[in-house]
Amino acid sequence: MNFFNKLQESRGELLRLKTSLFWYSKGDWDYVYDRICLIVDVIEGLDEAGRWIDPPDGVIVQAYTGRRGERNGLFEAGVLLMIDGVNKWVWVDKRHVDLLTNEII
Repeated sequence: MNFFNKLQESRGELLRLKTSLFWYSKGDWDYVYDRICLIVDVIEGLDEAGRWIDPPDGVIVQAYTGRRGERNGLFEAGVLLMIDGVNKWVWVDKRHVDLLTNEII
């Protein structure tokens, strides 16, 4: 099972962002680490050949996971996360998140 499928199966569960978020609108990192978010929905970031997939119409991705100075590649999935009580689309890299399943909590 790949990362995208794991995320799909984890809708309604929690995810921990190990890194800060880069917000496109601010053009900078927020420096908030270990944020716990609810997974609301998931879209694919890459196709089977590893090529970038544009988000569906109506989906505006607002941020991505990472660290300042780290080379970010193509993100495997976009996740609609509840962040501070508001749903936001975020590109995620599996290196930057932990899925918090019912088995862990």
